[in-house]
Amino acid sequence: MVRDAYSPPKLAFLVKLIEPELNPEELAAEAQYLLADLQDLSGLGQTRFHGVDKAQGEGPFQTSVQAGVQFEAAPDRLRAILKRLCHRLDDRPLETLVVIQQGPMRLQVQTHESDVLAGLVEAAEAMLDPQSVYRAKAEAYCRTHGELSPSEDANLELLRLRLGLSEQEAESLKAEALGPYKTLAEKRQYFREVLMEELARENPLSEATWELLEELADNLNLPPDDATAIYQERLHQIQVDAEAIRRQQEAEAEPAFFGHLGHEFDRAGVSIKILPLTWSVSSV
Repeated sequence: MVRDAYSPPKLAFLVKLIEPELNPEELAAEAQYLLADLQDLSGLGQTRFHGVDKAQGEGPFQTSVQAGVQFEAAPDRLRAILKRLCHRLDDRPLETLVVIQQGPMRLQVQTHESDVLAGLVEAAEAMLDPQSVYRAKAEAYCRTHGELSPSEDANLELLRLRLGLSEQEAESLKAEALGPYKTLAEKRQYFREVLMEELARENPLSEATWELLEELADNLNLPPDDATAIYQERLHQIQVDAEAIRRQQEAEAEPAFFGHLGHEFDRAGVSIKILPLTWSVSSV
């Protein structure tokens, strides 16, 4: 039985540079550096970023230039995102507007000091349900590796303590994130069994069937690369088995062919004698 995929709550972020000393070219360059910094952050590789523009000039000569970014991220990425933004302010203390929103709740700060921005962390986490934050982190780990490594478990333990969750609550949330198959080996085996059933039904698989199998892998928290590797491995094995059957059939057919050939020559009054290196044919 496949469990329903869990979709953790998202935090909406807006980060905009409002430093008055920057000219349009400098502002656009700093906005690109900001985007690259955030894209490089672990856990944001698949995030869709949207530019935030700032108007330049007036009237018919008005133009716009990119001044920041907006995006959504899982709540377990909150601290990492704010930490990265604080590091940027340490290196380049540019006046920056940071807005964080979750549902109807909204926090914002405008500053060029990293200490002020760092003070936003606890207030932002207070907007979130502790169980949602913990489960989102466990879910992220499980989706990446299919199971929890010792270091991931240790990070979850520190998160549990920071959020004030009991051990029982944390274990329950971890079990929900892992699903009914706790280890990567169990998930691979279950996926392989379903795949083999589908291949027995149709080979090659249709696009629609493979999409269902991808959905199964996602529900299992089986990494996509693992699912694809299992499929390719099974296809290779099918080819190997088919080749072995073909060779066996050819080997079995050879004696039958020559036996049939000899029988036909006997009926024609011709005998065949096979010598080591030559053929000898004589009339009876």
